[in-house]
Amino acid sequence: MTNRTGRNRQHGFTLVEALVALCIVGFGMLALVAVQFNLNSGTDLTRQRAEAMRLAQEKIEYFRSYTGITTGTVNWDALASSATEEIIDKYTIGGVDVPTNATYRRSWSLSGNNNDAVRMLQVKVTWEDRNYKLNSADADKGRQSVVLHTSIARVDPLETAYLGYPLPQNTNLKRPKNRNLNIPLEAIPLNTQESAYVLSGSLQIVFSNTSGLVIKKCSNLNATGSNYATATCTDFLGYVLAGYISGTPTVVSGVNLNGLTGITGSACKFGDAEDINTKTPIAGYKYYVCVIQVAALGNPYAGTVKLGGIPTSTGNTYKVCRFQYASSDFVDSNERNVQPYAGVAKSLDNQNYYIENSPSGSCPTITSAGAPSGFTGASVATQLHQDCRASQSPTTTATGTCPATAYNAATSLP
Repeated sequence: MTNRTGRNRQHGFTLVEALVALCIVGFGMLALVAVQFNLNSGTDLTRQRAEAMRLAQEKIEYFRSYTGITTGTVNWDALASSATEEIIDKYTIGGVDVPTNATYRRSWSLSGNNNDAVRMLQVKVTWEDRNYKLNSADADKGRQSVVLHTSIARVDPLETAYLGYPLPQNTNLKRPKNRNLNIPLEAIPLNTQESAYVLSGSLQIVFSNTSGLVIKKCSNLNATGSNYATATCTDFLGYVLAGYISGTPTVVSGVNLNGLTGITGSACKFGDAEDINTKTPIAGYKYYVCVIQVAALGNPYAGTVKLGGIPTSTGNTYKVCRFQYASSDFVDSNERNVQPYAGVAKSLDNQNYYIENSPSGSCPTITSAGAPSGFTGASVATQLHQDCRASQSPTTTATGTCPATAYNAATSLP
């Protein structure tokens, strides 16, 4: 007879235990999936953010790459805020369109106007990541964005080239007094942004140090500018036209601007050229500086400038020869002193002339032999500008070949 002391022992898992284990494993797998999903989302977002950053920087570099102030494929005066968002959803590489992994929207805003020395730029790039949800209450829910801020300075790219340009012997190409090269050296610094120049005892003009344009006219600004804050000044829009006259400059009485169109007023200062350090006259040279008033900034003028007062009586053999400099990709025809001028919308310096006294009808090539002491530049050919020889019977009216009158007094600015 067999004795049984209890139930038979059971082996293995019960169904409940198996289900519990399955649940534990399932929750663990779900956690792993969630981790993997978050990793993928993070990687995707990082890649998209880097791409958005690149797109924002690309637009900033576009604004910084302007090739001119008023002209050029990209020019300062044409820079403006975006009117609509720019949609970017693909790149073209080697003629093949490659889609991006998100659709980017790029917009930008630029403060101030094109007359400002510095403008603030904001570029914003937005995109919709994989968590984006369009919701009537919050349409931007899940939309990511990158915003960059910077400042853009109004500096002619030609001037920045001086930093890497090899300096000629005994010369210095940096901007004198840290202001525009078209501002006369004698101009009085008023502050970091403005300088003043005395045209006469009753008329002074104020320059923008950055643009070189005339922005104000004053009637009682003293020679030091110490009373600028209380001086009688009014806003004014104008350009400067300046240069030297050599050869036999004593026969010239001034500058005649009757041949210019598109101007609303003008005034000139004419006299001996002076050494900037000693203030003593430079023998054989005259200097002129004219203010050309226009109705609005950017309005161009055109025409021909003539020198006035040159003798045309019997036996006189004077000619006005114009320095017309070699063509270059970096200067336009107006800067080269090609006349008649066309579409001038900026200040011009080094518009120089040579007075030749000879019966010949041609103009000379000026060499270093006839230049001031220390001159080491190349020879420059001159162009016939005004033939005032008596044998040619030049007209002396205000608009003639050799006008007898000239705008010397600084009184014709309305």
